[in-house]
Amino acid sequence: PPEVLRQIKEAVDIPVVATIVSAAQDTEARIEAGVDILNVAASTSTPEVVAELRARHPDFPIMATGGPTPGTIRATIAAGADGLFFEVHPDPDSALSDGPNMVRLADFEAMLERIIRVYDAVHVGSA
Repeated sequence: PPEVLRQIKEAVDIPVVATIVSAAQDTEARIEAGVDILNVAASTSTPEVVAELRARHPDFPIMATGGPTPGTIRATIAAGADGLFFEVHPDPDSALSDGPNMVRLADFEAMLERIIRVYDAVHVGSA
């Protein structure tokens, strides 16, 4: 709730991040309560939610789950995410939770290189 976010913002000296799982959530109230970053974690709808939030809040910081594939990464960046986060594990198949959404640690460096190329194509190439 916004009041809890406001209390947290008053109590800590670090950025406050609000996780958004649906574009229907009241992001305006969260921003008014003082959150610094919106974090989109909307499963397969993440790119669409990012795009909706970007349209409503063109200058507000938005980060999002990148997802496990180049396609989900590309779509999330193109939708307007300012930053991505990933769940990384040495062996996603043996992870206690979220294994299917994780990136294998051994594959992460190559994935980061692809992300940079995608970011450059979406942002630098369009400038």
